Amino acid sequence: MQEQSMLRALLLVNSASCAVFGGLFLAYPVGSAAFIGTIPPIIVTSLGALLAINAILLVLTAWRWYAQPKAVAFFILGDASWVLGTLALLASNFWIQGTAAIWSSLIVAIMVGTLGYGQYHFGLRKKQVRQLIEQPESTGLP
Repeated sequence: MQEQSMLRALLLVNSASCAVFGGLFLAYPVGSAAFIGTIPPIIVTSLGALLAINAILLVLTAWRWYAQPKAVAFFILGDASWVLGTLALLASNFWIQGTAAIWSSLIVAIMVGTLGYGQYHFGLRKKQVRQLIEQPESTGLP
């Protein structure tokens, strides 16, 4: 049961992170874009909206009695995509410009990656949970 509590805490921290950055990107897209570098403000606004939606979904998942493995896997994949996307943008020197933006992006990517790993460790690591994901869901039809 302690693993479920830890998973819930990680999902809520991830939700708070998404809410903060989503709110920041939605409230200040032009300023956020200027800080990041050369990213168009419309992309920042879109990221903000996606992060805000993700924050809501994370809260809903965290407060279920038992977090569904497929939902946890969805958030883990989202975190991994954020980290890999950030690294690709940094490696290509695309959109993320300037020392402060580069370091901020790296710190956020490390935080997101750590949350994703924690969600994996406490949510999907056990073999029986992974088996739940691999089994097709029953529709109740013969």
